[in-house]
Amino acid sequence: MTDQSNDANAEKTSFADLLKEGRALLTLTLIIAIGSHAINIFAVRTVLPTIVADIGGAKILFWSTALFSLMAILGGMLTINLKSSIGARQSFYLAAILLVIGSAIGGFAPIFEVIIIGRGIQGFAEGILVSLAYMVLAESYKGNLMTRMIGILAIVWALAAAIGPMAAGILEHFFTWRGTFLVNFVIGLVIAIQAFFAVPDTKRLGAATKPDMRVLLPLILAITILCFIGQFTDPLPIAALLIAAAGLVFIGLRAERHSKRRMLPLRLFDPRSPVAIAYMVTLLVNVLNTANALYNVAYVQTLWNIDLTLAGYMTALPAAFWTVGSWSVSGVSTYQAQRRWIIIGIYAIWLSVALSAIALKLASLPLFLLSLTLLGLGLGWQNIFIEKIAVQFVRGRERDRAAAMLPPMDNAASAFGAALAGLVALNIALINPDAPNGLFTADGVQSSAPLMSVLFFVLHTPMLVLPHILPKTPPRKIT
Repeated sequence: MTDQSNDANAEKTSFADLLKEGRALLTLTLIIAIGSHAINIFAVRTVLPTIVADIGGAKILFWSTALFSLMAILGGMLTINLKSSIGARQSFYLAAILLVIGSAIGGFAPIFEVIIIGRGIQGFAEGILVSLAYMVLAESYKGNLMTRMIGILAIVWALAAAIGPMAAGILEHFFTWRGTFLVNFVIGLVIAIQAFFAVPDTKRLGAATKPDMRVLLPLILAITILCFIGQFTDPLPIAALLIAAAGLVFIGLRAERHSKRRMLPLRLFDPRSPVAIAYMVTLLVNVLNTANALYNVAYVQTLWNIDLTLAGYMTALPAAFWTVGSWSVSGVSTYQAQRRWIIIGIYAIWLSVALSAIALKLASLPLFLLSLTLLGLGLGWQNIFIEKIAVQFVRGRERDRAAAMLPPMDNAASAFGAALAGLVALNIALINPDAPNGLFTADGVQSSAPLMSVLFFVLHTPMLVLPHILPKTPPRKIT
């Protein structure tokens, strides 16, 4: 047997190998860490209209998503240094404790503002958990084992789309909506116990790579300021916030240019760069998808008088079909074919927004569900390939930077998208705190919600051009 034959045999792995050689408990720990994060997202999204009906907060509902995403960015960015300082196991402990604290604040909140604080702490904890999970995955699963594990985590997201709404409905029925938060006491304890038995108690050798706060702080503040636009209807404060955010972005990018610990890829702002195009597509998709989908559960409950659990299932369709879309094209191997699927996916997303506007105007539930299905498929068809392009055209440290910044960029886009939804909903008088559910009336949804979808359909349109700018062939020389 040659060395090459041995290597080939070594690369032959199955999903069962994830449970062998002492990896079973570690595999389960990573599944629970990612799964709890995904289920929390779907469960809380499902009960938000119920929370508003109980304690108010319609005009600031978007902050529950925005602050969660902002704090997840910060938690994720600080995880490398945290793991280097106290080790992976202790980092899991810390994240579990913070998850319980944030959930306790949310679960016992008397007003919606306290819910937002709890969600912020939850976001920070789950930002750490997700980053830790992928760091441990990279260290402990090599070659095709890593590919298999990433595939398992994709399935976890699809299962979360089913479990999250069901869990929210059960907990709301037996414990009110507060149970959706308080169940994290159990999840936090399970994560800590599993980390004790499964995660190696080791620290990275050498000095920790700290993020440059001269870069990170202005950029985080800029995103935070942008989120405040969701609370205003007067153009003057909105303009002031936009100018302040732009100034902070300029300060952060200028510091990044001279930093010895750069975080952003070099050609991120070069319109000719495939990396820049890939990032722009990812950002726009996440901003507009979050903005257009923020009130979907409330739309379904209000317009079609559907109970909380079923409404949660319906609005989780994009996540489920995202997985279906991704798996359906996972065998596409040529760059040209992948580029075509990116274009198809972007057009599917664009058409899904138009379909949702028509569905809401006609109060047609089948059309609305079809729009959610098409959205999920479009996201799945383009996402795996556009993120691959974001790292495919660079190498070395630049590739590491391009890959590492994708999750924070996703969270930043989600935060701004939530704020954008709040801004539009206020300015088209969609939100009606005097409604029986404290959020919308059925007539208001049917008359105003389609206007919101039409606006986001128009904003999606320039994005159709971007994938056509991508090179038609992969580069011979990676820069």
